[in-house]
Amino acid sequence: MIFSVLYKCVALVHAVWVLTVIAGVFIWPWMWFPWFGALILAMLASTVGSIAAVDACALTTLENALRKRAGVKQYTDGFMRHYARKCFRLNISQKIPLIMILLLIFTSVACIKFVINILLQMRK
Repeated sequence: MIFSVLYKCVALVHAVWVLTVIAGVFIWPWMWFPWFGALILAMLASTVGSIAAVDACALTTLENALRKRAGVKQYTDGFMRHYARKCFRLNISQKIPLIMILLLIFTSVACIKFVINILLQMRK
């Protein structure tokens, strides 16, 4: 019972994490809190670093371990693919999450450049 609740909590945290990173990359250049941009970049860097280091997201690994302890079937196709199929009946390619991460990285770099330019103009 406890593991069932725990894996659902991890899935919820994972969903909030993904949505925060995706929304944050597009929102933070217009926010005046420098810590928010740093938080979004740290979240994005830890996600990409985790996937690059062990070829799996740490939250997905934790959720699957808790699913196993709860006696629930694990998924092997990644968090976004699993829940896109389960919740929205979408069958997305394995490359889509990778493409999304790369787009977020490039967008983050563009946003950083945009914010730096604004801050430099404000100093003048």
